[in-house]
Amino acid sequence: MNEQEELIREIEQKGVRDPRVLKAIANTPRRLYVPEEQASLALVDRALPIGFDQTISQPSLVALITELAEIEPESVVLEVGGGSGYQASILAKLARRVVVIEQCTELALRARQAWKKEGLTNLVSVIGDGSLGYQPYAPYDAVVMSCAAPSPPTALMDQLSTNGGRLIAPIGGRESQRLTVYTRQGDELSVRHSVECAFVPLLGEGGYR
Repeated sequence: MNEQEELIREIEQKGVRDPRVLKAIANTPRRLYVPEEQASLALVDRALPIGFDQTISQPSLVALITELAEIEPESVVLEVGGGSGYQASILAKLARRVVVIEQCTELALRARQAWKKEGLTNLVSVIGDGSLGYQPYAPYDAVVMSCAAPSPPTALMDQLSTNGGRLIAPIGGRESQRLTVYTRQGDELSVRHSVECAFVPLLGEGGYR
């Protein structure tokens, strides 16, 4: 069993079962998304620093978030806090279009290069305040926040599809949060809590004060 197969088995053991998600993880070379000095750890299930006070999340958490997002082939997805671009790469293998917002220009440019190496063509990269979302492609079937917030930003909730649109976000304090799924159905909103986690904070209007 090679390193990639071992990683997939570990992710399965942690509870992720969707075969489409597992296949997307297996087909994504994480080495493209980590700094060169971290390459030997690319297939270890742990978060790694990528510079600019940001990290690339551990693959099992990326897999869980992707599974919770319930992506379909025709889905239009927004990711807030694109960072390395790894989470977006996974989403792009499952969705019709993925819009990614990242406030750090250098990280956004790195992510674009990695996507190009993978041959991904259904990603839209936006540099800016992710808490405001991105109206041109709304409404979104799923919004994935790869950064923590004290509460779900209003703009992101407003840009969710009213036909089962889902926001998956780490909600809580600066140091620790709980992964939370908000599902919008018409004027109704349901909330489901998942695992405890620790993400870098959301910057911008909808972030921490």
